[in-house]
Amino acid sequence: MPKRPYDLPPMSALIAFEAAARCEGFKAAAQELNVTPAAISHQVKALEAELSCALFQRHHRGVDLTETGAYLLVALQRGFEGIDEAVDQLRRRSNRASVTIRLTTAVSSLWLTPKLAQFWKSHADISLAQVVSDIEPDIQDCDDDMGAVLGWVGLTQSYRDRGQLVPLLPLEVEDAKDFYVKLHPHASARARLVYDWLVETSARG
Repeated sequence: MPKRPYDLPPMSALIAFEAAARCEGFKAAAQELNVTPAAISHQVKALEAELSCALFQRHHRGVDLTETGAYLLVALQRGFEGIDEAVDQLRRRSNRASVTIRLTTAVSSLWLTPKLAQFWKSHADISLAQVVSDIEPDIQDCDDDMGAVLGWVGLTQSYRDRGQLVPLLPLEVEDAKDFYVKLHPHASARARLVYDWLVETSARG
């Protein structure tokens, strides 16, 4: 059997102990975890046996944490709080409305990505996922929300105007369309919002 990366007792025992310590009793912990008080007691005893120390002082009125038990409780709560924060962030991220756009590396790096900060100032709740590929897709049939093609002249014009790109050959061949974006027929309302923003942004250059 491969060695576990973390040498921990069973998670069920740790959860039962944390609930019992926080609730200051086995009965309240059992109600919270929807098990019997005997099940909580069994898990705590198993944990105490594995750690070779007492975590609770038991008396007829209930239980009290020992110094060792209090130390373990603090450590567990720190760990659970970190896990809870990470899970909450993932849940919020997955709940953000996402729009997918297919485009080339050049269009992504030179045109769209620099403009996204401006978009998110007004639409922070919309996540824009880019599917970047230099194999030109048939955006008429793509399964993403939309596809965008920016002509080479439109893509490089502002960089040439600022002297950041120098043409080595005369630009004798113009693109049929400087910018073309195709919206999927069944795109969502949020995708249509991104579509409108793309068209408006491309018109401004």
